[in-house]
Amino acid sequence: MFENTALGWDDVFADHGGHSILIAELTLLVQVAGWKVTVRDLLSGCNTARRVSTLPRDLQQTSEPPPAATQFDRRCSERDEAVAEVLSIRHFATLQALFLLLLYSPHLMGFLALVAVVRISELFLSAHLWEFILVGFLIYSLALLLPFANVLWVMVIKLFLGGDIYRSGVRPGVYPKWSRVHLLTWCIEQLGQSVLRPLRTTIRSAPLMAWALRRLGATVGDNLQCDHDVEFSGPLDLLSIGDDVAIQTRAHISMSRWVGQELHVGPVHLESGCKICVGAGVANDVTVGRGSWITPLTPVLSDVGPEEMWQGAPARFGGRCTELKRTASSCQYVFPFWLLEALNILMQVVLEFCLLVLPAAAVSWWAATFIFVGEAERPSGYFEVALRQEIVLHIGLYAFITTWVTLVLISVLDCVFLRCTSASPGLYPTRGLRGALLLYRVRKLNQIQRLWTWTLTGQYLRALAGVGFPRLGASECEPDDQPRPGACQRRLPGVLVPWLLHEHARSWSPVPEALPARHASKFLRQQQLRCRIRTAPLQLPPGSLDSGE
Repeated sequence: MFENTALGWDDVFADHGGHSILIAELTLLVQVAGWKVTVRDLLSGCNTARRVSTLPRDLQQTSEPPPAATQFDRRCSERDEAVAEVLSIRHFATLQALFLLLLYSPHLMGFLALVAVVRISELFLSAHLWEFILVGFLIYSLALLLPFANVLWVMVIKLFLGGDIYRSGVRPGVYPKWSRVHLLTWCIEQLGQSVLRPLRTTIRSAPLMAWALRRLGATVGDNLQCDHDVEFSGPLDLLSIGDDVAIQTRAHISMSRWVGQELHVGPVHLESGCKICVGAGVANDVTVGRGSWITPLTPVLSDVGPEEMWQGAPARFGGRCTELKRTASSCQYVFPFWLLEALNILMQVVLEFCLLVLPAAAVSWWAATFIFVGEAERPSGYFEVALRQEIVLHIGLYAFITTWVTLVLISVLDCVFLRCTSASPGLYPTRGLRGALLLYRVRKLNQIQRLWTWTLTGQYLRALAGVGFPRLGASECEPDDQPRPGACQRRLPGVLVPWLLHEHARSWSPVPEALPARHASKFLRQQQLRCRIRTAPLQLPPGSLDSGE
């Protein structure tokens, strides 16, 4: 492992060329040899060969093959050999292009029909605000109906491909790259994304997400709480979800994954009451037991027992977890679920129309009045008599101004909305309007974060939304080493952000949901440095948390 360096029993690994990748490889080899160590162990307490040798060793692992390898061998023997035939790359790519053409042919035909029927030039020259608002309302209505129309088209394609509107026909197993199963799995993923992607963009609703997953072939129980940006890969008919399952933002549920040049396909079972936290991943051929908890950023590659908590990378057993009675007793519903969910969808539609459609229509009308119409009315046949260069120049100028002014205006309106609808910390029922409004506000703040990232403009917009900063106009990437004299911490009441519970429940630190993965460790180090400057950690009194929370 260390090339030409001869290590002694008491030589520290990191002092003799043991970089992070080398330590990770060494960890895997030591684990295969029977010692239960992690990367952190080899970099801290067990950083020498002598210290590793003092740890308990499981000798059975050296004589028996790994369970995952045994499972993959069994899957390989059970696979469908008829569809394991490898295609040529040219044939594979041609079939992919034809499938995409088939999948999006209704959208292309609808767009061409719209261009042929509607005279867009008259819309620009009319310069009436109500016409722009009407067009925006029609476009938004079509966007709302798009996921449901795509569901019908996906069912038709599945019926044409495999003879079943719900099942994909892919059997669990190990298949080579460029095989027919590889192509079929890719096609099934494209069908699922054509439904889930517009549904995530338009409406955030857990029952609608569960309905879409059922239509795509998944087995889904009652009361599924699935975030709008959860990633699903592989055939969804191999996914089984029990009752009261929670899947948080940016989690990844994979019924298929690549191991080298082989595609591993297998079922995923999420039993009732389990929780898949932020950024966690569940691989194929994995069962997550009843009431289990997969902590954030934890990749699970093996079965998880009931009421277990798994953490770390690679995932390992961390303890037992129990359901909180306080949460169940605090979240009681007075009205039926269907009424609350209908009000939730109606609230989102109205807010999106006011915060997105109306500003976009107003900016489009305003730009058209001085670009295409101006102070003096142009003739109705402007697009027929004007020079082509003039038309291209005016359309390009119109698109540039409309895009940028619309983005800025919508961002400012969203921040003002976030500031005016502040929420208080506490427990919120997921199906209530207060909880739905809170999730909608988090979604809006994440959209602003993704659009403006960590720029100064984004900082000013987040400050307008209610996020507190020690001082505006400063860099958010490098912490201040010393506090400025007279500087005070401004706590603006507006935004409620997710919180990260530190180990042993000693303190809480705010962590943005839209934080890029490459900035995660830097952000946490930055927060640890700033906690002495900005504010002291919140000390939790004994007994303030229930057992297992």
